[in-house]
Amino acid sequence: MTVPIKTLTPTPLLRREGSRLLQTAKLELHCSQALPEVSACIIASSRDRSTTALTAAEGKTVVDIDVPEVRQPCELVCELRQGETVLDRKTIPWQPPRRWTVHVVQLSHHDVGYTDLASHVIQEHDRSLDAIIEMAAATRDFPEDARFSAVIEQAWSIDHFLNHAPPERHAAMIDLLRRGDLEVTALFGNLTTELCGHELLARSVYHAFRLKRKHGIPIVSAENNDIPGFTWGLCQVLTEAGIRMFCPGLPKYYNWGKTEDVPSFWDETAIFGKTNMPGAFWWEAPNGKRILFWSNNSGCGGSCDPSLPGLPERLQTLEQNDYPYSVLRWPVIGAGRDNSPYIEDYAHTIRAWNERWVSPRLVSSTNARFYEGILPQLPKTLPVFRGDVPGQDYPVGAASTAEATAVNRRNHSNLQSAEILASAASELTDYTYQADRLFNACEETLWHDEHTWGHHFPAGPTACASELEKAVHAHRAAALAHDVSNKAMARIADAIHLDTSDIHLVVFNPLPHQRSGPVTAPLRELDNCGSTMMRTEKGTLRGALLHDRWHVNPPLEIVEGNFDLVDVDTGEEVPYQLQDIDSPLGPQLYAAQRLGLGSGGKRYGGLFENPRGVKRDILFHAEHVPALGYRIYRLRPGNDQPEFPVQVSADKHTLENDFYRLELTPDTGFVRSLVDMESGREVIANNASHPFGAIVVRTPRGADETCMFKGIESVAAGPLAATLRAVFAACGHPRIEVTYTLHAREKRVDVAIGMVKDPTPLLETYAVFPFALPH
Repeated sequence: MTVPIKTLTPTPLLRREGSRLLQTAKLELHCSQALPEVSACIIASSRDRSTTALTAAEGKTVVDIDVPEVRQPCELVCELRQGETVLDRKTIPWQPPRRWTVHVVQLSHHDVGYTDLASHVIQEHDRSLDAIIEMAAATRDFPEDARFSAVIEQAWSIDHFLNHAPPERHAAMIDLLRRGDLEVTALFGNLTTELCGHELLARSVYHAFRLKRKHGIPIVSAENNDIPGFTWGLCQVLTEAGIRMFCPGLPKYYNWGKTEDVPSFWDETAIFGKTNMPGAFWWEAPNGKRILFWSNNSGCGGSCDPSLPGLPERLQTLEQNDYPYSVLRWPVIGAGRDNSPYIEDYAHTIRAWNERWVSPRLVSSTNARFYEGILPQLPKTLPVFRGDVPGQDYPVGAASTAEATAVNRRNHSNLQSAEILASAASELTDYTYQADRLFNACEETLWHDEHTWGHHFPAGPTACASELEKAVHAHRAAALAHDVSNKAMARIADAIHLDTSDIHLVVFNPLPHQRSGPVTAPLRELDNCGSTMMRTEKGTLRGALLHDRWHVNPPLEIVEGNFDLVDVDTGEEVPYQLQDIDSPLGPQLYAAQRLGLGSGGKRYGGLFENPRGVKRDILFHAEHVPALGYRIYRLRPGNDQPEFPVQVSADKHTLENDFYRLELTPDTGFVRSLVDMESGREVIANNASHPFGAIVVRTPRGADETCMFKGIESVAAGPLAATLRAVFAACGHPRIEVTYTLHAREKRVDVAIGMVKDPTPLLETYAVFPFALPH
């Protein structure tokens, strides 16, 4: 009979027996016959030994046995005995076991969608957060390490809960947050940070820090989960806000199909030395400040089994792979899906575990508690990295909902202007600063910059509804920003003393420096969204969109151009140009709506005195508009439209001003030449693979589809601006308009692309601008 002791493998498990500690080890035997009554004897020294009774089956047997804890590296003697007979003996090198502390951090994995409509997901999180209050109360008498704890990894859910919870539930939740049993992290949501813009990226921490200021809640960490990429600007925002740790859940879905040779979105080996290893580094912002970047490299969730299977094996693997710390963050969730509920079971597992094992010690924990545990173990030589990891898919995916994405990109700048104008109006007039409306507009913008685009199966009615729910955030933010700006400007304009009763145009500059440049304004203002109730002289109530009046609706002579534009400050007449919208794909915002509305009809002819003004713009050059100020222009009625010297020339294929000469190729519609008139230099690289102004449509097979050229249209030619439009069609795009505009006194070329996209899927569409930049 052979009874070879094959291996004795350590585990990280330590338990107490009397005054000593015993380490659990895995003993593997290969027996030629079954041995029902044998024992494994471990001899660490003459005084330190342990014996474990066991039964060995025929063939392979793996059993847990006790090993006395050793304090120094040594050699153990392992004997397999039957009574007093030694059946086999093996000497095994042995290392002292590591004393682990494992922070079990329960998350939910927030996604505004995927598991349901976004509007339902928010309500579901309300219920999950409400249930936490009972879980915390049920475990209040547990040992401190085992009491219920969780991380609310994005601020939108707790903000919504607190805004809608009854007072007693609100107070109970605030108490848990103050004590640190619950942690709310810094960011509003899991954001596509490349889309945010610098100001909205900073605003992404406003919700959490409003809770901190109001209730004294600590904000220590930030997460941005399920997104393979993040901008360097995020590091600056977090460090300036005083956030100490960034621990994103980084998805590895590039090899979800079990293709291990597919590279991840970043080089884990270069960063952590090995793949699939937890680790840390300092992430240094452009400002020189640093935040601890912690990566578990295990995706964005973790186990949803509250018994914590696989934990000892994982710890042993980490030790074998030279994981440098004795502290580990172990993320878990309550259910096997995104937007999972929080569960109490982990607290019970941790209490039972710690009653049985001395090490690893489990802690029902948060990111903040883990940070305090890992910080003393970080070496002075911890690597420092600067820069970003460019997003792989979400920034590109945003182009699949191009209209809403474009609206939200404009929101980023329009909201800043709205705030500035509202601040000025509240200081100078009786206007009430719209803090709540502006905050809501920022929140709506952040909702659209959040990474979730809809349902996990992107086809069918749920996918369509999810896409529309996403888009409405961008459009709501645009409406709110427009509403605030319109009312603020109207209050300032109405407070200005004017010498005549003529219509005046007030041009505002919300920037911190003086500005000159072209101004375009519709000859019938676009309505804002919120009307105010006011009492008339007869005592009845009526609504007014601009506090106490409606928008200006110029008379026919103004719309037709029978007026002089006069700079009120200098008294000089200012050249202007009237431009009509003639295409629903034109470069003007809301071109299709304005074109349809301004084309008349009895209803709009009665509602508006001159509906044509809706689709007609006035264009002029405003000079020296002060920083955070305005300039006033009078529309002085006259008998005829004045004539002005032409400063931009145009023919069928060419535009030219003092700065550029742009020439289209007659038979292709692409730009053949763009000459800098001051230097004489050709700006375009004519040897490029695609011509300047080309629209390239790429199919899933990677082939480039050539656009079909339909012709060049001279859209507008006037004293201040001239425009050429090239019209194309391409696969999936029955009409594409590329509009080029040159302005008088402006060294710039405006390029606007409007297109009709049919439902053809899986097309990538590119605009090509090859410049001659040899250096």
